[in-house]
Amino acid sequence: EWKQAAGLVAFQLLYTTIFGTISTHLFFRTGSLFAPLLAHMFCNYLGFPDFEDIFSNQRKYTTITFTFVGAWLFIVAMVALDPSPFRSPFFFAPLPPTPDIPSAFIPPKDLR
Repeated sequence: EWKQAAGLVAFQLLYTTIFGTISTHLFFRTGSLFAPLLAHMFCNYLGFPDFEDIFSNQRKYTTITFTFVGAWLFIVAMVALDPSPFRSPFFFAPLPPTPDIPSAFIPPKDLR
């Protein structure tokens, strides 16, 4: 059914977008592709959580509690490790002064 397919595609788009955001954050903070690559390998190894198993488990409330506490601790750790990601000099560094427009097209003396 197309509604079920659209729901699955939307869900996959949502969690891949979230993971892409986290991977980009790791890349910007470390300056290396190794951190997001390692995170991707770890997530592929673990696989996506089986929510049906979480809600049908004999210890349902314990499992749900630890799932949400784990997600909350992950978010807290991301903020604690980088308290001001949107004020980072990487994104908001002042631009260097721009030379006059005509001289901007003149190559440097060592290239002439």
